[in-house]
Formats: sequence, structure tokens, C-alpha cells
Amino acid sequence: MYLKSQCLIDGRKAFEEMAYKDVVTWTQMASGSLLCGQPEMAFELVEQMRLMGVEPNKFTLVVAFNACANMVALERGRKAHVWRVKHGFDMDECVDNALVDMYSKCGRTDDAWKAFCAMGDCRSTVSWTTMITAFTQNGLPQEALSTFDRMVEEGVEPDRITFVCVLYACSQGGLVDEAWRCFSSMK
Repeated sequence: MYLKSQCLIDGRKAFEEMAYKDVVTWTQMASGSLLCGQPEMAFELVEQMRLMGVEPNKFTLVVAFNACANMVALERGRKAHVWRVKHGFDMDECVDNALVDMYSKCGRTDDAWKAFCAMGDCRSTVSWTTMITAFTQNGLPQEALSTFDRMVEEGVEPDRITFVCVLYACSQGGLVDEAWRCFSSMK
């Protein structure tokens, strides 16, 4: 309740006073910290949770990856990636998209691409758009366009957000003809 109204201090106080904290309460507190612009605190809560013997779930991992993306904290992000592998979490679109985004925001498009490729058939329009954005934000507009072309070839339907991201990639790279091609393909 406190965290949804962005009262982090009150939320933290209530959290500290709780006698029993499970993965849901830890993850909610970390998520609320992230929501209130405190990614460092969010990641520290996830680490603290693990030290207390509470195993993370997929929602915890999304919070950890998003916190690392916000802090541009590659080593911490890799640590969270190891947690994911160590705990044997199945492929999950939300977790995988957060992982791709984290690597992208840390400037590691090669690692983002590996994580994206590992998703296999779990890739959605959001996943493809996340990867297109990753390339664009890291100054690789040609790779963004190639990814868009591959997305369409694989039969994944782009949405409005995808088109905005592709047009942004074209503007970043001065790719006028490609922008017209993309614009013409919009439905």
C-alpha cells in the first residue's frame, strides 16, 4: 500500500517490522524501491533476501535485472544472470526481456543478442522490439533494421511501438530509404 503511493520510507518501516518475510514481500519491497527511483536499494534488498535464505522467483529476477539496467551495473546484472542459471528457471518472456534490456543498457549488445537468441520460440513482439531498441540505443541502426527484417521474416507481427523504434533507428543512422520502406509497411 505504501509503495504504490510512493511512500518508500513508510513502506520500508512496515517491511522492517514484519516478523515473517517471504519471497513475495521481499520482491514487493524491492519492486517498490525501484518504482520510487531507488534501484540500488532494490538490488540490495534482493541480495539481502538471498542471504536470508529466501530463494528468488521470476518476479524477483525481473526486479534485479531492471535495477541493474537503471544503474548501468553490468557486474551486478551478471550476478543476477548467474542466479537465474543456478536456480534453473525455465525460459520466461518477462525475465528474458528484462535480461536483454539489462545487457543493452549496460552497453553489451553482444550479450543482449545471446540472451535474445537463447529465447528461441519464446520471443514475442515485445522481445523483438526490445532487441531492436538495444541496437538503436547502442548506435547500431543497421543491426536494428536487420533484426526488424528478421522479425518480419519469422512471421512475428510488429506493433506500433516496434515501428516507432525502427523509425528511430532509421533517424539515428540517416537511413531515409529504409524509413520510407518501414513507413509504407505500417498497417
